[in-house]
Amino acid sequence: MARARNAAARIALAAFEVEFDRVASFGAHRQQPPCVLRGDAGTRGLVHLQRALERALALEGIAGDLRFTPHLTLLYGSGLATQPIAPLRWRAHEFVLIRSHLGQTRYEIEGRWPLG
Repeated sequence: MARARNAAARIALAAFEVEFDRVASFGAHRQQPPCVLRGDAGTRGLVHLQRALERALALEGIAGDLRFTPHLTLLYGSGLATQPIAPLRWRAHEFVLIRSHLGQTRYEIEGRWPLG
């Protein structure tokens, strides 16, 4: 966790806009597929943040995962087909490291870092 915090502290990005413009499901083969918000151009800032984090984590000796699809999970158990929605947008001013206790729906904030 200390190495992940060190990596996060290296990130120097400006705040950015996030926009999701459709709802969809991930992993149709799953028993409880998640229903998520997705976007294209409106998620570029999230992609830049993920890449910066991946580089910073590598400097700490932590291997990243190049598979990254910006999304916001709404619920599980919906096999919803992709549908456009009125865009939902906000300005990202910080990013947060959250420890997820799998299967427990319990989360702990491990750190916060400002953008811009």
